[in-house]
Amino acid sequence: MGIELKRIEKEFILKSILDEEIPLEILLQKKRFRAKLYKVEESFNKMYIFVEDNPVITVPIGDVISVYFKFHGTLMTFSVVYLGIEGDCVVTNLPAGVYRDLEREFERVRHPENIGLSFSLKGEKFVLNFPTINKENVTSPPVVSSSFDSTTISALITDFRNKIKDLSSESKIVMFKERKPETTEEKIIVNTGKMLLFPQSYIYNSFKMERLYPRISPISADSLMLYFKEQGMDMQASKNKIRAMIEEKKNKAISRELYAPVIFYQYVVAYVYLVSGKDKRYEYDRTILDYVHEFCMSFAYSLKIHGYFKPQKVKNTYNDSEIIDISLTGVLFSVPLSLSEDNFVLFTDMEICLNIEGKDIPVMGRIVRKSKDADRLYVAVSFLDLKPDDRLFLARSIYGQDFMGEF
Repeated sequence: MGIELKRIEKEFILKSILDEEIPLEILLQKKRFRAKLYKVEESFNKMYIFVEDNPVITVPIGDVISVYFKFHGTLMTFSVVYLGIEGDCVVTNLPAGVYRDLEREFERVRHPENIGLSFSLKGEKFVLNFPTINKENVTSPPVVSSSFDSTTISALITDFRNKIKDLSSESKIVMFKERKPETTEEKIIVNTGKMLLFPQSYIYNSFKMERLYPRISPISADSLMLYFKEQGMDMQASKNKIRAMIEEKKNKAISRELYAPVIFYQYVVAYVYLVSGKDKRYEYDRTILDYVHEFCMSFAYSLKIHGYFKPQKVKNTYNDSEIIDISLTGVLFSVPLSLSEDNFVLFTDMEICLNIEGKDIPVMGRIVRKSKDADRLYVAVSFLDLKPDDRLFLARSIYGQDFMGEF
């Protein structure tokens, strides 16, 4: 807002306004009025402001009124709470603070009723010929783990195979680029986007799986039941199918088996397969699953940075925003936390559209500040190129039709 005056300075300024009859300008009902300070009652925490032209005041009691004035050529301001009308005067409380050297050239108006805001974010979108996970909002970008060397794809795979060779009878990475999911296990991991672990996923419920593998949360027996139900099977048929899969693995002398999907946004681009026979009973515990999970993320990241996926440039427009306050130089708005904070990088530019009384005003803005609470993300944007006609239209919408360009 500016530099707040010390208490003694504030008292001196208020006394000077009263004694010298310094002209005031107040912003009231989206109009600016000339006024003078008529009386101050410190013991009652009240002051009386005479407003020229005797306007009809319809402001609700408790609203905040902004007051501007010049003291020896320096623009100053304070805010007061409207308490009502007595005679020809507007009654307010005494200001908590008086400010000089204002940081903003124009006052911010809170929660304007006649202005809406939408904005656009530029980014990349991947439309790929890979099977997709059957669940919503799978949009997290892949990340690389410090445990792996992602400088080349071949180095990453070699490093993984060297570390995993003593933990399985067989290991392989299966890509889906040239083929679709065929086996039941492949279809399950694509549908769910989760690891399938034998025998645990076939016999343990979700509660026990989450307790055993809290970071990964592999597929559980009840998840398998739900999957088969979605394929049109009743409960008994689903149980029979799971028993048949277990029996098939026993017949193949499989003691442990792991399918781990490699996920890129909503796509399953590949999977890691590990299997141990009865001759090598390796336990795929939490440490192993965490390691494989990190490899899958690093592998997806390595595929991306080495051009395996080709992105399309996109621009997404969002309308679910709420204006907190606005001035001629910028706006503070909030969005739901479902819109990632990563979309709003400080000091980057973004496209904004202000809808004022049915008229759309496009403007480029620069993100200068952001914060969040439990429910929403708050973004402060400074306007960069508001056209003169649009600027005047915005000013008269928030400051009143008599606005001429300055306070």
